[in-house]
Amino acid sequence: MQYFRDTATDQIYAYDDDVTVTLTGSVSTVTAKIPVQNEDDTGKLVTSFVDTEIAAPTTLQPCAEPVPPAPPAPTPADLARTALASGLAITSTGTPALDGVYACDPEAQAKLMATDLYITKRGTFYGGVSTYPWVDMEGNPHIFTMAEFDNLATAIANYVAALDLVIAGQSETLPAATATIA
Repeated sequence: MQYFRDTATDQIYAYDDDVTVTLTGSVSTVTAKIPVQNEDDTGKLVTSFVDTEIAAPTTLQPCAEPVPPAPPAPTPADLARTALASGLAITSTGTPALDGVYACDPEAQAKLMATDLYITKRGTFYGGVSTYPWVDMEGNPHIFTMAEFDNLATAIANYVAALDLVIAGQSETLPAATATIA
């Protein structure tokens, strides 16, 4: 592939290697081999190639292959959405067995908040049990008491709220993706 820049418009032209581009003074000539089909003496179609001049700006100059522009840097909102999908790393000072990275996506938030509301309303976990397993993002279950679960739900709710503010354009400060609970 051959590349040329039109010095008047900054537009890039790319031509296959079998195309001849002649730059003479202020004249640019582009000659391409155009396939033409004709019947031979026996009536069979035969393809031949005919040199044909094609229109080209008179201000072409050879140039290197253009490099596509770098993608735009992620916005704070993009980073906040990524953070939501990446979860929140929890460290428990009272029960290290609860340490893990917990999901914060909308489905996890709904399940977490429903469970926390159930505890608040009923004074127990689902099924009347006093401890309950909650799975981290690696699939490892952690056994929570009601107080520990409420601490987890609060930490995730605060983290999600801070990310939601960034997504809504009300803040540009991403919260730390870690939280400590008792």
